[in-house]
Amino acid sequence: MNVFFEEDGAFKVGHVMSDIGTSLQIESISGKRSKIKANAVVLRFESELDQFLPAADALAADIDPDFLWQVCGKDEFGCEELAQEYFGHKPSPPESAAAALKLHGAPMYFYKRGKGRYQAAPEENLKAALASIERKKHEAEQMQGWVAQLKSGVMPDEMRSHRDTLLYNPDRNTLMVKACEAAVAETHTGLP
Repeated sequence: MNVFFEEDGAFKVGHVMSDIGTSLQIESISGKRSKIKANAVVLRFESELDQFLPAADALAADIDPDFLWQVCGKDEFGCEELAQEYFGHKPSPPESAAAALKLHGAPMYFYKRGKGRYQAAPEENLKAALASIERKKHEAEQMQGWVAQLKSGVMPDEMRSHRDTLLYNPDRNTLMVKACEAAVAETHTGLP
């Protein structure tokens, strides 16, 4: 008997050496032995241990979290229940593990409610999280543009009016200061 379990925020697999009800003695693929609580086990399976996680990862890569969010409903659910809905049949252990990996890897879309249990995020929270990611992506692109200009010896137009503040009283939480610091660190010269 093998188990797919969660430990320290990551999913792992191991072979069960002994099961005393509340805890299990397991051996990982590398040979490391450890004791885990029975409630950390997400799935028990019989298939090959060394091929399990690669197969689950490959299946999880093809699953769209947005699609899962749209079809899962508002109630709490288990990863095996969602895997059955998604795959359209009783899921194999790697398919159930793939669903768990995808759910766990999309915390914006799904809130964790226990070991292997999740709930879809409310629509307004999801929109806010996606907007935040888009904003951060835009800021990173803007900062890279500023860094490129500064490295080439040109002060970006947006920074010219803030030059004294950037030099004498920088607020290290602003994008402009972060861009200046990155350019100075890369070129080992002062600001233009």
